[in-house]
Amino acid sequence: MKSIRIKIVAMLAIVAAGAIVSAGLSLYALSRANDLNQRSSVQGDIALLTERLNGLVTGVVMESRGIYMSKTAAEAEPYAKGIESRFEQLRRMTVDLRRLAPADARVAQIEKAISEFITFRSETVRLGREVSTTAANAQGNNELNRANRKALNDVLVAFGTQNETAGNALGQEADAFTKQVQWILPTVLLSALLASLAAALLFAQRSITRPLVDLSGVMQRLTAGDTKVDVPHVVRQDEIGAMARAVSVLRESTEQVAMLQEQERAASAARLARAQSMEAVVTDVGEVVAAAAS
Repeated sequence: MKSIRIKIVAMLAIVAAGAIVSAGLSLYALSRANDLNQRSSVQGDIALLTERLNGLVTGVVMESRGIYMSKTAAEAEPYAKGIESRFEQLRRMTVDLRRLAPADARVAQIEKAISEFITFRSETVRLGREVSTTAANAQGNNELNRANRKALNDVLVAFGTQNETAGNALGQEADAFTKQVQWILPTVLLSALLASLAAALLFAQRSITRPLVDLSGVMQRLTAGDTKVDVPHVVRQDEIGAMARAVSVLRESTEQVAMLQEQERAASAARLARAQSMEAVVTDVGEVVAAAAS
C-alpha cells in the first residue's frame, strides 16, 4: 500500500532535485570559469617561458662574441663557462615547455632547434678552449650561423606571440563568461528553485491537501445529518483511502441508525394511533351503555 509518507518523501525529493540541479549548474559554471582561467594561465606561462628561452639564446650569442674577441683561451674561459651555464637553463626550460604544451607539434621543432643550437655553440666553446679563439670565431661568427640563430629567435618569438595571443583570448573569454554567469546563473537557479517548489506544492495539493479537505467536508455534512453524501477517495491505497473507507462505514452506520430511528418513529406513531382508536371505541361503548340504562 502506498503511504502518505512516500508521497511526502516524493515531494521533498522534488525540492531536492531542484536544489541538486541548481548546485550542478553552479559547479558547472565554476568549473568552466576555472578551466578558462587555467588555460589562460598556461598560455601565459608558455609565452613567458618562450621569452626566457629567447633571452637565454641571445645571452649565449653575446657570450660567444666574448670568446671571439678574446686573445687567449684563458681570457675566453669566463665566457665559455657562462655559455655552458646557459646550456643547462636551456635544457631545463625546454623540458618545462614540453610539460606545458605536450601535444603542440611546434614544441618538437623548438626542441630540435635548441638542441642543434647547443651542439653548435658547444663546438664554439671547445674550439675556444682547445684550439684558439680565432678558430672559434671562424666557426661561429659568420652569416650562415647568424641566419640560423635568427631563425631560432624568430621561431621562439612567433611561438611566444601566438601563445600570448591565445592566452589573452582565453582571458577575455573567461571574463565574458564570468559576466554572463553573474546574471544568468542567479536567474536560472531562482527559476529552478521556484519550479521545484511549485511542483512540490502542486503534488502536495493534489495528493494530500485536497483529499483531506474533501473528507473534512464530507464529515461536516454527516455531522449535519446528511447521510446521502458520497464519500470520495475510497479506492485509494494509502492512509487517505483508509480514512475515506472509515468515513464511508460511518456514513452507512449513520444512515442505518437514521433508518432505524425513522422506523421506530413510524412504529410509535402506529401504536399511538391504535391506542387513540381503542380509546375512542371505549368512549363510544360507554356512551351507548349509559344511554340504554337511562
